[in-house]
Amino acid sequence: MEDNISFQNQYIHNDSLPKPNHRIIVPALLRLLPKEKNLKILDIGCGNGSLDNVIHNYGYNIVGLDSSNSGISFAMESFPEIKFIHGNIYNFNSGLLPEKDFDIVIAMDIIEHLQFPRELLSFAKKFLKPSGTFILSTPYHGYIKNLAISILGKWDYHHAALSNLGHIKFFSRKSLSQLLLEEGFLPTKFKFAGRLPLLWESMLCSAVYRDK
Repeated sequence: MEDNISFQNQYIHNDSLPKPNHRIIVPALLRLLPKEKNLKILDIGCGNGSLDNVIHNYGYNIVGLDSSNSGISFAMESFPEIKFIHGNIYNFNSGLLPEKDFDIVIAMDIIEHLQFPRELLSFAKKFLKPSGTFILSTPYHGYIKNLAISILGKWDYHHAALSNLGHIKFFSRKSLSQLLLEEGFLPTKFKFAGRLPLLWESMLCSAVYRDK
């Protein structure tokens, strides 16, 4: 299945600096990662590689994947000690990576941009070892937060409707859990980050792949 919008547009990166959301996501992500540092991690949607560099500096063996030409270019140039691959989850050349080879697959703030979010989970399953772990993050949504956005009249700003590459999927803990379960994952732990409880900016979920 192809996401034609993804092929017509891609994120343009201007440098290899950490992104603003890293200050929110990174501490929660590190708490979800296992303590063993010899595990192999695949980062789907690695962008300019800055997050992978942080994870690498904590001692993990990580490979980054992204469809952005500029992102991969900055990643390869700035972090040569890390392996980066240019590719798209919808038409990926599987010969570039061994299947069932990774202990952990991560996808930070990717799923909310995808027209076909189940394809992200299918891709993760393809490269995860049996009983491997999938960790993903996405902006948090729930009744209280959605009500606050409505009262403040912030939906136009929140949806970024005028942006070509804005958010098109919005997940609560319940809907994200349902999606993971339907695709063969068992959600085991949630972490919430940014702002106040029930108004969280982001949520992260760690889920075990129940390979059949």
